[in-house]
Amino acid sequence: FRRQPVPIVRLGEGTTLRAKDVLLDVRDEHEFLVGHAPDAWFCPADALESIRWDLPMNLRVVCVSRTGERGHLATDRLRQWGFNAANLEGGMVAWRDDGRPVVDTVGDLVITAPMPSIPVYLWNDPDAVR
Repeated sequence: FRRQPVPIVRLGEGTTLRAKDVLLDVRDEHEFLVGHAPDAWFCPADALESIRWDLPMNLRVVCVSRTGERGHLATDRLRQWGFNAANLEGGMVAWRDDGRPVVDTVGDLVITAPMPSIPVYLWNDPDAVR
């Protein structure tokens, strides 16, 4: 199986992210609750069909996952349905490393430092050392 190329959005100098883009966080719920981009829409990648008719056809949808893998798959699916969609290269790891804000579900800033490279399951483990 060979992955099909999808449009990507890069962060940093010369970013291709636009103010009108809709950020669609396609990570699992526990990942989203830990921290996400402000104003990001949320729908896990495996549930995209449930919001298919709620997404705007007139704006670009930029899929965001942790590192870009699930975002790639979600972007491919949206493009098959006719959406103008792109994948955020590097996902939330790149978002945080670029110094962009990350908020929790009530909108409070949660992390401004680069994302630690620990497995996601440790984020929700109260006994995990952070």
